[in-house]
Parts: sequence; structure tokens; C-alpha cells
Amino acid sequence: MATAFGRGDIAPAPLRRRQTRVDLLGQVAAILIPAILFAISAAHSWHATWDDAASDLRRGAQTASEYVRRILDSHALRLDRANDLLAGLDDDAIRDQEARLHGAFARIADKGPASTYHISIFAFDASGRPLVSASLYPVPRDLDLSDREFNQVLRNPAEPEPHLSSVHVGRIEPDAYFALTRRRAPSGNLPGGTYEGVLNYSIYVDDMAENLRRLALEPTDILSLVRRDGRVLARSVPPPGDPTQLRISRDGDVPAKLERSEDSFLALRASGVDGVQRLSAWQAVAGYSAHVAIARPRSAIVSRWTRSILPQGLAATGAAAALLVIGAALNRRRLAEERVAAGLAEAKIILEKRVEERTAALGEAMQRSEDAAAERVAILSQLAEGVVVADRDGRIVFINEAAARIHGTSELGVPPERYSAAYTLLTEDGRPHPPETLPMFRAVRHGEVVTDARWRVRRPDGTVVLAAGSARPLRDAAGQPNGAVLTLRDETARDEAERALAASEAEFRAIFDTAAAGVTEVDVATNRYRRVNRRFTELVGLDQAEIIDRGLGPDDVTHPDDRGINISRLAASSAEGQREGDKRYLRPDGTVIWVRISAAVAARDADGQPTRTVSMVQDITERRQAERRQALLVAELNHRVKNVLATVQAIASQTLRGSRGDPARFAEDFAGRLRVLAHAHDLLTETAWHSADLGALARAALAPWIAPDAPDRVVMRGLGGVRLDPRQGQAMVLALHELATNAVKHGGLSLPGGQVRLEAAWQGESLRLSWRESGGPPVSAPPARRGFGTRLLERGLASDLGADATVTLRFAPAGVEAEILFRPEGEAAL
Repeated sequence: MATAFGRGDIAPAPLRRRQTRVDLLGQVAAILIPAILFAISAAHSWHATWDDAASDLRRGAQTASEYVRRILDSHALRLDRANDLLAGLDDDAIRDQEARLHGAFARIADKGPASTYHISIFAFDASGRPLVSASLYPVPRDLDLSDREFNQVLRNPAEPEPHLSSVHVGRIEPDAYFALTRRRAPSGNLPGGTYEGVLNYSIYVDDMAENLRRLALEPTDILSLVRRDGRVLARSVPPPGDPTQLRISRDGDVPAKLERSEDSFLALRASGVDGVQRLSAWQAVAGYSAHVAIARPRSAIVSRWTRSILPQGLAATGAAAALLVIGAALNRRRLAEERVAAGLAEAKIILEKRVEERTAALGEAMQRSEDAAAERVAILSQLAEGVVVADRDGRIVFINEAAARIHGTSELGVPPERYSAAYTLLTEDGRPHPPETLPMFRAVRHGEVVTDARWRVRRPDGTVVLAAGSARPLRDAAGQPNGAVLTLRDETARDEAERALAASEAEFRAIFDTAAAGVTEVDVATNRYRRVNRRFTELVGLDQAEIIDRGLGPDDVTHPDDRGINISRLAASSAEGQREGDKRYLRPDGTVIWVRISAAVAARDADGQPTRTVSMVQDITERRQAERRQALLVAELNHRVKNVLATVQAIASQTLRGSRGDPARFAEDFAGRLRVLAHAHDLLTETAWHSADLGALARAALAPWIAPDAPDRVVMRGLGGVRLDPRQGQAMVLALHELATNAVKHGGLSLPGGQVRLEAAWQGESLRLSWRESGGPPVSAPPARRGFGTRLLERGLASDLGADATVTLRFAPAGVEAEILFRPEGEAAL
């Protein structure tokens, strides 16, 4: 049967060959087009996966850096409290009080019964030997740790503190640790102002590694605490070998960035510990010469990318297979149509063409639908958040990779009533979760939109994670319920970090509030207090609410003459971020107190500019007063010593003149006069050199001749209650001694029945003191030579007793008489 092609069953050979080439090209296109689209999507997913990993690691490094800073801040405050306990004590005093100080150190180091961390605080002397410890009693006296870094670095006064040491292994307990160290100041050692040893807080490497382990975002992540010089202080996955020799690889630019203290940066490099190539985010620990690094293996990032593109690859393969099937089907249809019996009319050919066109359009529509579905699956699969989809009956029909990782399973077909049992869902406090209150159940059954719900998931391996998510119902084009979608994320690491941060904040607040010294936090931009502790409010005489609510700052409590001394501002502007100095505060009641302020930068902004400073404020008023009193005492002592030396010099000179070259006589007379002068000094010392009692001075001067069995030999009347100042007292005791000595040699006391009477009587505001001798040899005339005693009475005594004082010496036949008229200048003189 003839057709438009010729024979009714076979097309012409050229047309068949041309059609065969078209079929071959179609098959090639069916393979290449999905492959090209898959390659483009995979490349986009590659960059997105690395960008997500970098962002994730940056956030993790920031959280870990802040957590480590809070830990180190709380340890630094403990060191400050320990330093307060040792203030003013020299090394010998610390050793003598070791038992008491050990107990006090142990209380400072105590973190509570629930803590399993090792805490040890040591105080070392300048030679590197331990003085007292929180964990060891008594400390070994022969233990020499002078070779440790923490006993060497701070000998340089320019080295900032507190200092983070490298890792050491204990010589008493062989545990690896690194130290947070500060200088001891001030101590009681002399001379002051020199290096006097350190206080050392031992941070055990295993404890810090456990802290870092809890902050890991992924099981393969490794967190490290690295010093500025590249030494690794702690690592969440401890490597084998000697921990004291662990340091980062010197390859690349990371060591230089650490040396420059760059705040944060990323690096892709091979580990110097195990050689594994990792992407790492580095964040500086504010206030300390260290960075926290969180590193993720390149293989883990590539594995995540591989998993994200797997559905795309499957979709591309399926699309290529579908195109090949459709092409093969079309080819078979074409061949069948060519073998149709000849004779079909031109109308049949036209009809067949129309059928082919409609079939092609249908194939294109099917392809577009499959591509869209594959694209949605690919997008949902590579999301970092978990996605779970339920159909209109509530049965789970899709779980992406992130959701399967959170639940530990990807089981499908689960109805709403079995959500809790199938996926082992719990409430936040650990009880089985009622299905009807789950977000997905409420969205499917009641059409509710639920946001930011939280629940826990117990995985098949027994681990429990905290999940948070939102659910909303899905509707078809007609607005009828068509299932629901749940998006969720793993909040476990963030929850643990927040809990740890809250605990650290509570610990910091407890130390802040109970510190023995005043503690303040100042906003650098406003120069206003952000918070102050109880001790500081006691120092300035204002309550905490008044300081904060009124927006007071350091200048508001400072003495007007010292307002130019702003220690916090000086610390913020200094290169090292620390400053110390003394100034005066003025309380509302007018009281002036001296304080010593040690300030340091506590926080910086993204540009590295200081935003907050923290200051320790110590009351040194008593110390300042003691220093002033000591200066006055030294000046007074110097003055008195000069006066005493002048008096002794005069006595020696006069005694030597009166001895006429006789050494024995000089020694006897000089010694007697010095003893009397010493007695006078003893009496003045009892009243702190304010005044001395005339009666006591007279008894001291006449003591050798006052006998209980001869009470009438020396008679004293009216001397009580008369106070002489130091100058009058010294002169009076020497004069009475000379009168008595003369009476023993030549006058009333030279014979057994002789007598001396010393009597005092007031004459207005002046005192008349009378000396009368009787019962001795008759006095015929005044002595031809005037000796030391006569010169002392007639010249020295009148001058020393003060203005208007007179001394009259008479040599009466019955015995020597002396009248002394003067005004007593001592305190409480009548």
C-alpha cells in the first residue's frame, strides 16, 4: 500500500539514517544535561558547605573563648583573694602561720562538693620555693621550683600579669598542668618594691580538656587552648606523648597571627599533632595571651557535602534514565509507526504528528515535575536544620539528613499517635512526652502553628539531645489540609554552653560580691560604674543603688584634689591595658580615705578598643597614717637622740674637768650621772615622753640614800602631782643627784644623824622647791672652787627649767640650802 514515503512499511534509507542520528543525539543529551545540571548544583553546594562550616566554627570559637575567659577571670580573682591573705606578711611569718593559711587557701580554692575538678593554689618565695598551698600541708621545704617558667617570667617588672605558663608535669603528683600566676604584693619582706615571689593557680590539663570537650559542635571537632607563642595548653582530644612539648605547627601564617594577637581568624592547615588537615577558627581570649581554636577535619566537611549532593545525584540519574526510557519508547513507537502498513492517508500522518507533539509536551511536563521534586529534595537534604514532613494523615513521609542525625533514626510511616514512642521523645525535664502536645501532632490534627517549642530526644545509642523547632500545617491549592512540616535544630551544645556560662557567671558574681577588697566595673565610653560590690560601697559611704541609679563614676567619689588621677582611664589608654595607683576618696560625711586601685581592661569591641575596665580597690588609709606616724616618730627620735647626745657630751665634759685627770674618779662620777639620766629616761618613756612626775624623779635621783630603816634621813613633801616636761625632768634629776652627792661627801648625809629635806609649795602658777641639809659638818664658808654640781645648779638648771626660772644656792652654817622657783610645763601640771 503506497504512502507519502513510497512503500507503506519502510521509510527511505536517508531518512532512517538521519532519524538514527537524531535518536543517538537525544540519548547523549539525556545523559549530559542532567550531569551538567548536577555538576553546577554540586559546585554551589561545595561552596555553601564550606561557608556554613566556617560560620559554625566562628560561632563556636567565640562561645568557647568567652567561656575560657570567665574561667580564667574566676581563677584570677581567687589569686587576688589569696594575695589579700598574705598582704603584709614576710616569708617567715607565712611559714609560721602555714596551718592557718593552708585552711584559708583551701576555702578559697573550694568549688563545692559537686565539683570533680582539681584546684591548687601555691604561694612561692622569691627563690622559687613553696611557702603555703591549698592542697598540700605541709609543703616540702626543700622543693625547689625555681626552674619553672611561672617562677621566672614575672621577675621582669615589665611582664604583664596574670601570666599563663606553659604546661608542666607536677613533681609531687605527676599530673600535667599549666599555671595562672601573679606577683605577691605587697609583702612584709624587706626591702619593699622588689620581686617577692608569686601566687600560682594550677589549672590541670585534663580538667580544661573536659571543659573544651563539652563545647564541641560536632563529634569530630577538636578544641584547643593555645598560648601566643604557639604552645598548646589544653586540647579536647589529648594527643599521645609528652604534653609539655605540644605546640602548633610553625608552617603557614597562624604563628604570626598569634604573635600579633589578632582577635579572630580562619585557617585551613595540617595539624602539627596528628597531620590531619582541618579548617579551624581562632578567637583571642580577652585579657590573656591565649587563643581558643575549634577545628573540623576537612574530610568531615567533604563528607557532609557528599551527603548533601547524594539526593541530587540520584535525582540526576533518575532524570537521565527517565529521558532514556522516554526516548527509547518514542523510538520504538516511531519504528512501529514506520512498519505500519502503507496506505495510511496524509490525515493519519498529520494525526501521528499531533500525537507526537502532545507526547513530547507530556514528557516535558513530567520531566519538569521530576526535576522540581528532585530539586526540593536536594534543597531540604542539604539544609543545616532538620526537616520532617507528614502527609494529610500525619504519617511521616520525609526526614532529611539533619533531622535523622538529631533523632538517630530516619524511620518513615509513623502515625501521630506513635511520634513519642517511635522517636523516644521526652519533655525538657526528662519525662515521656505526651504525643498530643508535640508541635507536629498539633499542626496535623488541629491546624496550629507552633513556634520555638523545646523537647528532648533519646537516640537509639542512649544519648539524649535537646531539640527546638517549629511546626506549621500544609494546605493544597483548594486550601484543604494536606499534611504538616516540622523544622528543628540540635540545641544541646548551646544549652550546655549557656549552662556552663551561667554557672561561671554565678561563680564570678559570688567572688565579685564577697571579695575582701572593693571591686568595680567601669564603662570606658561614659566613665560610669556598671556594677560595684558591697565592700566598695562601704569604702565610699554610698549604697549600690545610689551609685548605679545616679550614674556615678570614679570622679564623683574622688577627692577634688585627686580627680585628675583616673586609674581606670589610664588602664584603658595604656598599651598593656593595666595600671595601678593611689588616690583619695571623699565620703558624703566628709571622711577622706586613701585607696590603692589596680585596674585592667576587661572587654574590647570588634576593633580592639577597650569597652570595660575592672578595678580592685584596697583601703590603705591606716597604712598611710602609719607611714606618717612613722615619719614623725623618726623625726622626733632623731631630735631626742641629738638632745641626749648633747646632754651626755656636756656631762662628760664637765665631769672630766672636775675629775682633775683622775680616771677612777671620772669613771665613778660619770657612771653615776648617766645612771640618773637613764632613770629619768625610763620615767619619761612610761608616758611616751610627754611628762614625768616630780616625786618619781626625786625618788630616782635620791634612791641610793633612801633607806626603809631610816625614813627621816631623806624627807620629801609636796612633790606628788607635779608634772615636768622632758627637758625639765632631765635637768631636775641631774640637779638633785648632784645635791645628794655633795651632801654625802661634805654635807648633811656625810654623818649618821644628818638629814636632807626636799619640799615643794605652789606660789601662784610657779613651784618653789626647797633643798635643806642639817646634822652635817658646820659650813664655814662657800667652797673656794666651784665644781660640776655648782655650775649645773647655777647655770644649766635655770636655763633648762624655762623662762623666769631662778636657782638660789646658799651655804648656811647648818647646811647647804637651795631654792628653785620655776613653772612646771608637763601635762596635767597643777
